[in-house]
Amino acid sequence: MPITPSLAAPSGAPRALRAILFPAVALATTLVLALALTSPIALAQQYQEIAPGQQALPVPGQPTVDSGGNALTSLDRAKAAHSVGDNVTAMFSIWDALENVWNMMGELGIRNAAFILNPAEYFGIYQPKQGQDFMPGEPIILYCEPFGYTMRKEADGTYTQSLSWSFRILDQQGNVQGRQDNIGPYTQGGYRTFATENMLSLTINLSQFPAGSYVLSVTISDDFNANKFVEIQKPFNIIPAN
Repeated sequence: MPITPSLAAPSGAPRALRAILFPAVALATTLVLALALTSPIALAQQYQEIAPGQQALPVPGQPTVDSGGNALTSLDRAKAAHSVGDNVTAMFSIWDALENVWNMMGELGIRNAAFILNPAEYFGIYQPKQGQDFMPGEPIILYCEPFGYTMRKEADGTYTQSLSWSFRILDQQGNVQGRQDNIGPYTQGGYRTFATENMLSLTINLSQFPAGSYVLSVTISDDFNANKFVEIQKPFNIIPAN
């Protein structure tokens, strides 16, 4: 069930690091992890009856609780609330369903994987790059939004998540031309809301790579569950200088 978030920022500030390539190729990476916070909400713990034949629903602003942990039950509650115009309760029920499905996921997922023009600092705010061609010396910046990672419930009621990354640069034959492993872990904690907005912005300087076609392969891993990981593969070209 969603609960009122803290106003304090999560622990674990964005970090910058220098990667090591094998074979020896100079490469710098910058990784930024951000989780969006929402504003606190005042919640009233009161109930009211609705039309005959329908289940009782909370008043607007009251979070629903699905004690059975069943996403379908939460969605049914959302549908019933929406049908009588109680869209605030419907949203709380949808968040319940989201948390239930999220906790049942056995793998990580990725959405909005894209090359971007400038490093992203916030979730969902980025400028996509058109195409996959890069000039020699132009940095490659990858943006993506992982989901399904473990949100570990701590003794104080807050949530913590922790992710690590690695990447490889492959040529057209699949040979590894450069790599960086074990980037992280990047741990974010202190969230009093079940946070689902998370982004990765990875900047790679490949100025010493010759012109040609390559594949950037990035693997994101869940530090709290070794079975949860996902790989992104993005082809790109370094075009000859004129």
